[in-house]
Amino acid sequence: MLEWLARVASGCVTHSPIWADRLRSACAGPVEVIPLCYPDLEISSPRPIGDVLTISTVGHTNPNNRADHVIRALASDAELSERCRYQLLGEIEDAERQRLSNLAEELNVPSPKFLGRLSEHDLRTALTETDVIACLRHPVLEGGSASLITAVLTGRPTLVSHQAHYAEIPEGLVLPCHPGNEAPDVAKQLRWILDNKDHARTLGMRARQYALAV
Repeated sequence: MLEWLARVASGCVTHSPIWADRLRSACAGPVEVIPLCYPDLEISSPRPIGDVLTISTVGHTNPNNRADHVIRALASDAELSERCRYQLLGEIEDAERQRLSNLAEELNVPSPKFLGRLSEHDLRTALTETDVIACLRHPVLEGGSASLITAVLTGRPTLVSHQAHYAEIPEGLVLPCHPGNEAPDVAKQLRWILDNKDHARTLGMRARQYALAV
């Protein structure tokens, strides 16, 4: 529908260059790429990573957030299953909550903690207690991601599906996972964090500095 909408528009704004050529091919007016703006929630600096990781996914939970792949990653490794806690911060439909709970039960891992829609204060609290953020998407339907900006601004190491605007972040600032089959890479990256805690914390803080500068 992108080109269909662009043809009837007087001009277009996109938050990522990945859509610009398609928009320009269809829109008779100007097309501008403007970075998505989102406020810094001023989450406290990440605590030292301990023996147990708290992993959070931020935003409205639906199948393209790949929460099921995080669950599969934890189930693939007994150490990860024992040492990782997964929570979902945001609205979720009852059917999706049940699907993820059933998957966790089937794979014999703890079900994610569903925190639901949060006030800004409660979101800050949950992110303060977070060690790693899973910001996965497949397919990618948007031109920018407020949850990705939130993730990197917290200074926590962040997992991303390596495609679209998620892949535009310079190498060495986030932890890439193969889009469409994220679970193996999620497991690999979580093991790396547990084995390289100081490096992982530094990576997250470098990503924050990058986000503040662009």
